[in-house]
Amino acid sequence: MSQRLETTKVQERGVVTLPRRVREKLGIKKGSTIAFIETDEGRIEVRALEADAMAALDEIGAALKEQGVTLEQMIEDGRTIRKRLYDERYAKPSR
Repeated sequence: MSQRLETTKVQERGVVTLPRRVREKLGIKKGSTIAFIETDEGRIEVRALEADAMAALDEIGAALKEQGVTLEQMIEDGRTIRKRLYDERYAKPSR
């Protein structure tokens, strides 16, 4: 695996500017939330949370599609569940 070295200086209050190539590779833009994750090997990984969330949603979508679950079906199931929960909590008992 080829490795590239990128350096930057730590500024006042620990502020670090990520190099442009790193921001572009991770999809990081102004306002993005990033995470620093320590691995079991002691390395620190930088991840863009939005990108991780979108990747997770893509995986979930693919798994649901593989099982034949459609978006319309999920929406309808959600409505049914919300109605049941509402009725259980707020509906007045029949007399």
